[in-house]
Amino acid sequence: MRCIPNLIIVSSIFLASITGFAQKPSPPTALGAVSLQSASLRELSEPGHGFKVLIPGEPKKETTSVENVLVYTMVSIGDGIVCVVSRQRNPAPLDSQSAIDAFYKTFMDNYAKSSTFEVAGETNISLDNHPGREYKLKKNAATGLARVFLIGRDAYSVSAVAIMPGASEKTILTILDSFKLTEKSPKDEFGEQQLPASNQTHEPETLGKIHKVSAGVMPHLAIKKVEPDYPSSAKAKGVQGKVSVNITVSETGKVIEAEIISGHPLLRESALQAARQWVFKPTELAGVPVKISGILTFTFKLK
Repeated sequence: MRCIPNLIIVSSIFLASITGFAQKPSPPTALGAVSLQSASLRELSEPGHGFKVLIPGEPKKETTSVENVLVYTMVSIGDGIVCVVSRQRNPAPLDSQSAIDAFYKTFMDNYAKSSTFEVAGETNISLDNHPGREYKLKKNAATGLARVFLIGRDAYSVSAVAIMPGASEKTILTILDSFKLTEKSPKDEFGEQQLPASNQTHEPETLGKIHKVSAGVMPHLAIKKVEPDYPSSAKAKGVQGKVSVNITVSETGKVIEAEIISGHPLLRESALQAARQWVFKPTELAGVPVKISGILTFTFKLK
């Protein structure tokens, strides 16, 4: 299994709408084809992505792919509200609570960093019995809500932010509450048939590529962990601290490369030897085994 990269892969239309308008109380009248004028909510259904939602204006849509993670983003603006809906297809589902928690944290950290919004609160919620998270968003006078649901390999998010004075909080809740999962059409927009032909016909090239895993997530993917021995020489000198090791994992889950990134010289060799003994669940992308790389951090602390 492989975890999600640096989420969220924010679209250009999302950044243009959120970062610009949140800073200015009197925004321009249009963003390309997306109008800021008052607009009644209308239902938009995306059977190719498996959801429906009420939106406040005519949407702009964008599909991106970064490090083999597909992201569909839809932005609509109206009644002083920016609405962003996205679906992210991850290479593999997460199978532990710690990995899921790490996913949500990374997702919203990147959301906040990209949009420059502050996450002012977090609440556990559910959608059709699927657990998720709701986040309060704030930046200057702009406020809003975001909901994120991790369902299998897919991460769905819907957010609505008031960017103009007098924008209705009730409308924000109406938009978020309207988001529903639907049965996908036979042609899933993120189905394997949509991947580039090179992923299917040039298997050696795919096998040779190394896919990076987000910081802090690598330990959650391991099926065998080995703690390093505390070197007696380090103990004698009172040396303690953290050692970070960058590892590369083969298609079969074995560590094939390990390199020290940082840490005290007296602790490095012990951490390196431990890292080489870790074993991970094999990762597949579109049914093809792949290599992954990431960082393990070992903490040495004197008792």
